[in-house]
Amino acid sequence: MARAGSENVYKAIIAAARTLLVTFGIEPKKDRQILAAFSKHLIEPGWFKPEVQQLLNNALDWRMGDIESIEDLLEQVEDLVNRVEELFLSLDANLKFKAKPTVEKANVESNKTKNHIIDLRGIACP
Repeated sequence: MARAGSENVYKAIIAAARTLLVTFGIEPKKDRQILAAFSKHLIEPGWFKPEVQQLLNNALDWRMGDIESIEDLLEQVEDLVNRVEELFLSLDANLKFKAKPTVEKANVESNKTKNHIIDLRGIACP
């Protein structure tokens, strides 16, 4: 029975991960590719919380036989599905999300101190 419950949880994770990938013009066939594309296009840019990556890792570990059961992840899977639905419903005509990212990526360029190089060779010290 535990195997069947974990199988359903796993299928829900894969289905949820696959759902939004079409908006990026990709349609991976293998589960590992689906999870990798989801990480790259949706978790890294901040559309999902970084904790979702651990959920994906646990699902893959279960599939590989490294974890006995993933039934205890059902609540996290429900959160994943709800966020997928929220993003899906926020799509505009250009397939861009109108919803806000869950994690605001800090603008690295604006946080950097701008370094100006001044060549003072040949200038005498005061």
